[in-house]
Amino acid sequence: FEPYKHICRVKGKEIRSALIEAFDYWLKVPDSVKSTIKDMVEKLHNASLLIDDIEDNSKMRRGQPVAHSIFGVPLTINSANFVYFLALSKCD
Repeated sequence: FEPYKHICRVKGKEIRSALIEAFDYWLKVPDSVKSTIKDMVEKLHNASLLIDDIEDNSKMRRGQPVAHSIFGVPLTINSANFVYFLALSKCD
């Protein structure tokens, strides 16, 4: 889980959260549901970045060394997969 924590420590532009808020202007989703959606989207996005960095052999992400260069490829893949399942477990 450390590779996932690593990528979360360095904040991105939070575009997805802004888009969810923009759509909510029309949809009026209850705050508890909206919070769950934001959490799921953020988890899925960050986990996909962990995998993407491995596939692209990236060296830096958001100005920091990529997770797999610190924790290794196997642990980073396992962490990303775990977070995929963690996010999807919130679907009801």
